Amino acid sequence: MLMIVYHHYYVHSGWVFPNEFSGKAAFIIIMGSMGRIGVILFVLITGYFYTQQELKPKKILALSNAARWYAILSLIIVIFFTDTKLELTAQEIVPALFPVGFGYYWFLIPYVILLLLNPFIRNYLVSVDRKKKLLATLLLIIVLHIPGLIGIITQTEGYYVPSSLLTFFYFVLIGDLLKN
Repeated sequence: MLMIVYHHYYVHSGWVFPNEFSGKAAFIIIMGSMGRIGVILFVLITGYFYTQQELKPKKILALSNAARWYAILSLIIVIFFTDTKLELTAQEIVPALFPVGFGYYWFLIPYVILLLLNPFIRNYLVSVDRKKKLLATLLLIIVLHIPGLIGIITQTEGYYVPSSLLTFFYFVLIGDLLKN
């Protein structure tokens, strides 16, 4: 969780980025990458315990309520503790009140979909042997990332980048594979 907090501080703090390489620049770059690592670890841990979970609407509601609390707290902090003069509109307030339904946080929608798909994915994870799961996971990763790799190497614009949901899905598969 601290990794994700460091990342958010890096992105939203207004740190001044030095042009030359220094210890400070290295520290800032490392802190900035911590959020991605933290999210990957979180989804891997979810995958590790995925077959032990059952779909419970109560869990999704609790997640939505937690996100709502942080969104509202963030709005309050911005309104009362910054020099920013905000004129809040319904388009800014409504997503904060319903963060899952409006995709207020990029992480929530794919995570909630993974929770909703739990009965189906769990059946697959329980019924398929480790070797088949490993092959399916490797194939999924290769197929999803070859276009992006080719696009980066050839410096071609508009190449395919897998969605967060697909990325989370194969991290759940990897997390499950780590269990055995």
